[in-house]
Amino acid sequence: AVQIRPWLLADSDFVMDGTQPLDPRKTIFVGGVPRPLRAVELAMIMDRLYGGVCYAGIDTDPELKYPKGAGRVAFSNQQSYIAAISARFVQLQHGDIDKRVCYL
Repeated sequence: AVQIRPWLLADSDFVMDGTQPLDPRKTIFVGGVPRPLRAVELAMIMDRLYGGVCYAGIDTDPELKYPKGAGRVAFSNQQSYIAAISARFVQLQHGDIDKRVCYL
């Protein structure tokens, strides 16, 4: 069976706190993201767990504009960033998908 999942390009990025500059030194890479997960959902999950999320993005294929299964989360403070990288894993749930994913 073929499964077709539409992807809205606007779901690739979510700015939670526009007053905070994005600092690459407080940004983590999240691998293994369920493909239907939107940036806003990733931001909410990580903010609930660690606080201080100012941005989340879902990496998309430059040609196909479809999610690659990875994302990035930027934090506004060092404490939240350190808490997130110290945990190294997060459980991401989306519909019938339940994945334990790692981040760097």
